[in-house]
Amino acid sequence: MDKKTSSHIPKGFVLGALVVALLFGMRWIRSERQAGPGIDWQPFTIEAFQQADRPVVIDMYADWCMPCVEMEHSTFKHPEVIALMPKVLPLRIDATDQENLPADIEAFMDDYGVFGLPTILFFNDQQEELKELRLLGFETGKGFAKRIASIL
Repeated sequence: MDKKTSSHIPKGFVLGALVVALLFGMRWIRSERQAGPGIDWQPFTIEAFQQADRPVVIDMYADWCMPCVEMEHSTFKHPEVIALMPKVLPLRIDATDQENLPADIEAFMDDYGVFGLPTILFFNDQQEELKELRLLGFETGKGFAKRIASIL
């Protein structure tokens, strides 16, 4: 007699565990999301960047980028971030349609070695990148506020 033994976990247990994980995940996302105004990003242009008379923060994002969207709903609405942003020039590159980026923006991203999204670059008031502050991926509002504070 050939008995097949298996160590299957009951389907009900797996389903229950998934529901619990989903609920905790939703609760975490809600706790990270902030109400209220966000950052008033200005569209990136080479001229705006070169003429800046204060530190610059350049956000490269895309509508299809989940960490970008989550930062829009949480990080960029964090009270500490909102309080610091008037002291810098916030510029944004919309890379949603990467196949049709203007040549100057594509060149800028190539010059700075931007390969993934989100990427956020931080510059002092002489337009020198502070490479140690470069952000790749998601960050909380508190962490992002520390980066901004360090360029002021």
